[in-house]
Amino acid sequence: MNDSTSAHKKPPLPWIEGMLDYFKAPFPYEKEDPRHIGFAVGQQIVGLYMVEMLLKYALDEHGIEHKNNHNLLALFGVLPIQDRKKVEKNYRKRLNNTTPETWDVAKTARSLLGYYGKSAITDTRYFWEGSPRTVPRKHASILINPSLLEPLIYSIFTALHGYPSEPLTKNFKTKFIPLRDNDP
Repeated sequence: MNDSTSAHKKPPLPWIEGMLDYFKAPFPYEKEDPRHIGFAVGQQIVGLYMVEMLLKYALDEHGIEHKNNHNLLALFGVLPIQDRKKVEKNYRKRLNNTTPETWDVAKTARSLLGYYGKSAITDTRYFWEGSPRTVPRKHASILINPSLLEPLIYSIFTALHGYPSEPLTKNFKTKFIPLRDNDP
């Protein structure tokens, strides 16, 4: 990239798909290994970044300005209503076909995006500090659980960007566990 205009050109959408390999990589050690939390934090940061980029690419396709906004729910909220409905429908279908139970904050794409708050990546990076807008329980910070993001990522990829959906093999009626009631 030698000229100044190409240095600022956004890469084509498939580069985000390349992050899925890391996001979905299994932890290479025993679950009790002390590196597990760092691995999960890294995966969650990558997952949240993918969600942000997928939403921003969709907004760009519609010519909707998003500037330096990192609030995932706000980005989702300015998508055209038909796009939001497609994501929600896809999310519910994917969730019910892949997830037997999950936290109640993941009941809808919108509720999950709202749970992550205004600065999801920062809150994940500094999870030990907590934040009043992301604390689901009395003495907890943001939940470090990258698997919560997988149905959301695939739903946005599929609904808004034509990403092929792999065959879904299970059919669950997903049970939602109240996160607030599970205070340690």
